[in-house]
Amino acid sequence: MKKLTTLIILLLVAALALGGVYFYRDYQARQKVTADMLEAKLEDASDLTTQKLIYHGVVESESGGVPILTKETFLMTYKAVVRAGFDISKTEIDVADDKVTVTLPAMEIQEVTIDPNEIKTYNTSLTLIKPDGKEELKKALVKAEDDARKKAEEEGLLEAASSNAETLVKSLFEDAVGKREIVVKHK
Repeated sequence: MKKLTTLIILLLVAALALGGVYFYRDYQARQKVTADMLEAKLEDASDLTTQKLIYHGVVESESGGVPILTKETFLMTYKAVVRAGFDISKTEIDVADDKVTVTLPAMEIQEVTIDPNEIKTYNTSLTLIKPDGKEELKKALVKAEDDARKKAEEEGLLEAASSNAETLVKSLFEDAVGKREIVVKHK
């Protein structure tokens, strides 16, 4: 009877060991991570804007050339939203046994949007002949866009976008890479 009990216990242990090996191999096969899979995960994320800045600014513009007769000067206040991030298609991914290295492209200002409802102009000159102002407003909008872009760079928007990109990429890949370390680099 003791031999039969010992034999049954040995068979159960062997069955459990074989089952464990089977499930472990199945688990490892499902955990196989490839660069293509991770790149597809990034593509699903689409446009990666990682930081934005809301900026209120003032620009000065002028038109005409003859003072008092045709030269007009005005100030324009505006509100702009500046978005920064990176181009997903330029991301490089290298998968090794112990780590996944993601190399991000340089952060860039992706878009500067001037809110048309927030534009206000103030005439600061006296002219006898008033120009229609459309061309001057277009020039002022270009100046405003350049001003907002410059201010965003001065305020560290690209650095903040870079930091947020690292956090975002790590959290995006966390579940997909298993126990591998995620290393994020910048070009």
